[in-house]
Amino acid sequence: MTDTYKVLAQGQLPAVAGVLYTVPGGTQTIVSRIVLANTDNVNPRTATLYQNGTAATNEILPPTSIDPGARYVDDGRYTMAATNTIQGKADAASEITYTIYGLEIS
Repeated sequence: MTDTYKVLAQGQLPAVAGVLYTVPGGTQTIVSRIVLANTDNVNPRTATLYQNGTAATNEILPPTSIDPGARYVDDGRYTMAATNTIQGKADAASEITYTIYGLEIS
């Protein structure tokens, strides 16, 4: 069994919910931190995150406003099985950068 703590995914949130991270086959993941940074230095932006689907019941971060140039840190612990996903969206594409940190166990 191998444990690897790493950056699981990094990029910019799309305007329509999309997959940010998928747990690889034969692997379990513990997401330990998600950082969202508003790179728009003028406008507040809103981000929403989901686990395993994009219905309201899948929200792990309901629509949350992030001030211009600020960041939001989620230190929640999310356990995930193979093929599970983290999805997300913003009110404007390419304005919020996300970084997902965690432990992959294979």
